[in-house]
Amino acid sequence: VAVAVAAAAVAVAVAVAATSARALFVDLNESNEWCFLEETPKNTLVLAKWKTTASPTIHPDSLADLGITLSITDPMDYNFFTRDFALTSRFAFTTARGGEYKLCFQTNTSTWFGSAGQALKLDVSITDGAEATDYEELARSEHLSALELSIRKLNDRVGSIRAEQDYQRRREHKFRNTSETTNSRVLWWSLFQVTILVGTGVVQSWSLKKFFKQRKLV
Repeated sequence: VAVAVAAAAVAVAVAVAATSARALFVDLNESNEWCFLEETPKNTLVLAKWKTTASPTIHPDSLADLGITLSITDPMDYNFFTRDFALTSRFAFTTARGGEYKLCFQTNTSTWFGSAGQALKLDVSITDGAEATDYEELARSEHLSALELSIRKLNDRVGSIRAEQDYQRRREHKFRNTSETTNSRVLWWSLFQVTILVGTGVVQSWSLKKFFKQRKLV
């Protein structure tokens, strides 16, 4: 699922990750930055592949120097990777901690065409876990038979499922602790309010009784 949010001249797309491949098509120009959120467990391989189709309005000389800048931010909001790539390329990394990783794509220049009109069609595919593994290359490098490769795929998928379950279990535990802490604070705050109200009522009653006695009304 991709949601585009317009903020000034920056467009941000949010893609919530599942375990299958996500193919996303966006328009990219010099005033745009497209970002995608990939939520993955710890120690999970994430693969981003993209290719672009240039507009005929781009001069060939400018197209030769044109590239895509990819920046990645971890769940702690730390930008740990920024690099320029070709218009069609790929990049893979392994997550150091579980959570949402933000992958942002933009052009590596701001002078090659005007802000009016779209000049690039960006086709992005993001996969993680077993889906991000190149099994054809793995079979060639490790000389695996078809049966061995199938077993490897099955083991990787089981490992991905277990890692996802463990991540969701820890996340649920964290949310439950937060909810219990919030409920406890609400309870104590309510008791504090009741105590203040009762104390205020007692003081008011005592003050009124004293006032009536001084005026000899009672």
